[in-house]
Amino acid sequence: MGAGFGLLLTGLIGQFYGGRHGVWLIAPLGASAVLLFAVPASPLAQPWPVLGGNLLSAVVGVLCAKCLGVSPLSAGLAGGLAILLMQIARCLHPPGGAVALTAVLASAGPMGQLGLGFALFPVAINTLTLLAVAYLFHRISGHSYPHRPLPVLQRPTPLSKEDLVYAMQHYGDDLDIDADDLYALVQSAQQRGLTAAKKD
Repeated sequence: MGAGFGLLLTGLIGQFYGGRHGVWLIAPLGASAVLLFAVPASPLAQPWPVLGGNLLSAVVGVLCAKCLGVSPLSAGLAGGLAILLMQIARCLHPPGGAVALTAVLASAGPMGQLGLGFALFPVAINTLTLLAVAYLFHRISGHSYPHRPLPVLQRPTPLSKEDLVYAMQHYGDDLDIDADDLYALVQSAQQRGLTAAKKD
């Protein structure tokens, strides 16, 4: 429901703001909606990765198309550079890769006239609208967004995998991590703690 309403409102605002350009909603926003509404606790779904990742990727895609034209080379370079720069800027957002490709491919059509303005509209306007809806939706539905981990009230004791699975099921937010990976991570942290305690 949240994703559907978010995309609807984003599309309506896009039509009002820039329908004259022939585009009012970019397809990668569908993937952003999956992260924002289905796994809002994911590090990839937080406000900076969503906004920064999409904007940075849009700029990279436009510049690659301007320098190399619309070709498989510019598409590949745009996707690779977008991922690299998102990692450097700590705003990795998977739909950003699709935004970079969209910017390259769209440069061959009417949107090519927008140049770097493509990053402002539709990308920035679409992204900010979807983020605003996600923020309000999660506030109303009682979820934490932007995500903040629950405070640890006491020193944790050794845990079993079943304990972790139960905790994840009753956490309140969907966590973007496999129970086996989390268990392995906890075991590694506990082993390091025991080793450090022995040295002390």
